Amino acid sequence: MQIFIGAIGRLKKSDELNLCNKFETRIKRAGANLGFTQFTHLDFDEDKSTQTLKRKSNEAEKLLNAIPKSAIIIALDEHGKQFSSADFSKKIANFRDDGHHAIVFLLGGPDGHGQAVLERADLKLSLSKMTWPHQIARALLFEQIYRAITIMNNHPYHRE
Repeated sequence: MQIFIGAIGRLKKSDELNLCNKFETRIKRAGANLGFTQFTHLDFDEDKSTQTLKRKSNEAEKLLNAIPKSAIIIALDEHGKQFSSADFSKKIANFRDDGHHAIVFLLGGPDGHGQAVLERADLKLSLSKMTWPHQIARALLFEQIYRAITIMNNHPYHRE
């Protein structure tokens, strides 16, 4: 199974980028023996349109055109479902065990996702009721994917 993250907004050299890179390495290493064969992270520039709906629509098109076809799509959305880490791990494992070849996490721009992403999403996921900067939300997502994999591996990283 491939894990794919598509995000609007580029991570420049920063502590958040370093953290994402650290967890990407861990995800690749820990996920290989669980059937997670590929991890891809792409980011895209924010659209320059001055109209919010047009900007969100253009960004949604960029994201949807870049992802594997027939993938499970999880859109990060402030109104999405919240999971405990253990339940998130089970959800990811179920997608894998159901034979899906790819799972895609999409992070929208500052104004959120365009309607096309929200309509196509198999699941809308909220990391918290709190508002997070996109860079931190991305780092949190990377960490939770890694944590999900370690839970599947019965690794002691996660403690309850």
